[in-house]
Amino acid sequence: MDQLSGGDPAMGFELVAASIRADASDLKTFLDVLAVKLEQALPGMVFIEREGGLFKRERKVQVIRIQIEDKLYDLARAGGGLEARLSHQVRGITLKNEILNLDSWITELSHHLSRHAASSAEARAALERLVT
Repeated sequence: MDQLSGGDPAMGFELVAASIRADASDLKTFLDVLAVKLEQALPGMVFIEREGGLFKRERKVQVIRIQIEDKLYDLARAGGGLEARLSHQVRGITLKNEILNLDSWITELSHHLSRHAASSAEARAALERLVT
């Protein structure tokens, strides 16, 4: 189930979680690095909001949204830290919205991506791009 390229079932989840956590060591650049990785790995599933400013050289990522099936994973800058949310949606209506700590958010996202990859060759290829 949770595997990549026919390996150990737990490895898919572990690789994704480790890849995301590795970037989390520097929260100043974490959102920017994660946004690039996710945009490349999961086209059409990731939506990025950047700070405004016509003349800004650097437009930092403010929010990352990842839509996988009926779940919406949000990670946003909030003050000096990050706010992680997980929402359950049905036909565009949010039924449940919870705030998670960063580690729990990474765990939930990684599990969901691994499960999603098990059901689709395209999703599996995207997941492999994410961990490389």
